[in-house]
Amino acid sequence: MITSMLAFGISMGPAVRVGHAVGRNDALGTKRAGLVATLLGTLIAALLTVAVIVAPLEIAELFLDKSAKMPTQRSD
Repeated sequence: MITSMLAFGISMGPAVRVGHAVGRNDALGTKRAGLVATLLGTLIAALLTVAVIVAPLEIAELFLDKSAKMPTQRSD
């Protein structure tokens, strides 16, 4: 959830750039801003995906209370 919110938030900047280029009737600027937005979004999504694959527990610990402990299994 957090990773998708980061990607969404970061994508707002390029969306504004595309909107400004459209408003200026700048076809080349629109194409360039759209391409940069696509590449930036893809790069960010890939980096966040790798981070979640490599360190899922460490990322989760950032949002958990320090008193939360993993349940232990009892062998009877």
